[in-house]
Amino acid sequence: MTKKLTAKQMAFCEVYVEMNNNGLAAYKHVYAVKKDTTAKVNASKLLTKANVRAYIQELQDKATSDRIMSREEVLYRYTILARSNVKDVLKFNGSTVTLKDSEELTEEEAYTIQSVSSSKGKTDKLEIKQVDKIKAVEGLAKHYGLFNDKGSGNESGDGSGDDSGNRESASDRVRGTISRLKKR
Repeated sequence: MTKKLTAKQMAFCEVYVEMNNNGLAAYKHVYAVKKDTTAKVNASKLLTKANVRAYIQELQDKATSDRIMSREEVLYRYTILARSNVKDVLKFNGSTVTLKDSEELTEEEAYTIQSVSSSKGKTDKLEIKQVDKIKAVEGLAKHYGLFNDKGSGNESGDGSGDDSGNRESASDRVRGTISRLKKR
C-alpha cells in the first residue's frame, strides 16, 4: 500500500501536469524555492516516489479522458445532430424569424449551429447555418451497419446473405430517408 501524499505533494503533481511535466517550474511554484538547483534536485527526488508518480499518472489519464470523446459521446453527438430541427433554435412569429436568445438555447441546441451572421442594409439579414444533419445520419447508419459499402452481400445483417428479392434492404431504406431529408 502506498503512502498518502501531503497537500504540497498533491499540489506539486497537479502543477507538474498543468505545466507539461516541468518539474523545476512546478517545484518552484508550489514550494516557493528561488534557486533552480535546489528546485531541480528536490523535484527529481519527488518524481522518484511511487505514490507521486501514481498520482501524476492518474491526473494525466483524467486529463486525457476529459479531452478525448468516448465512443458513447460520439454517438450521442451524432444523434443530436441527426435529430436537430431548425425550430429548436429559431422563433417564428408571423413573417418574422429570429434566433433564440443564447440564454434560452440548451447545450445540445447550440451544438447544432455551425455559424450565425447578420448584415444590415436596406433589409436586415440574419443567416443561420446548421451543421449537416445528413452527414450525422450517414455516420450513425454506418456505425450501425446499415450500409454495405461494397454494394453486395448481406445488407440485413442477419447472416443469411439474402435480401429476398422484392424486399427493400436496410441500406436502401436509409439512403431513401437521406434523399428525402436532402430535399427538405
